Amino acid sequence: MLHNHSSKNAQPALRTESNKEHLSPRELDVLEWVCVGKTNWEIGKILGISFCTVKIHVRNILRKLNASNRVQAASIAAHEHLIETRLH
Repeated sequence: MLHNHSSKNAQPALRTESNKEHLSPRELDVLEWVCVGKTNWEIGKILGISFCTVKIHVRNILRKLNASNRVQAASIAAHEHLIETRLH
C-alpha cells in the first residue's frame, strides 16, 4: 500500500545529503515503529516515553522528511533506507 500514497502534487523534498543525518537517534527509533504501523501510544509504551513526546517526535519527523503523513514518512524511510529492520 505504500506505493499509492502520493498524489501528483505531493512529492517529498529530496536533499543531496541523507535525510538520516537530519533525524535524531530517538526520531529514528520512533520512525522504525511508525513504519510497522504502531500508534503514538504504542510507541510511547515500547520506548518508555510519553504519548506527547512521541507526537512531538512524529511531528519533527514529518517536517524533516517533508512528509504530509505517517504513510508518506514510512515510504520515504523505506525508499531512502533510513531505518534498519531490527524490529522482527
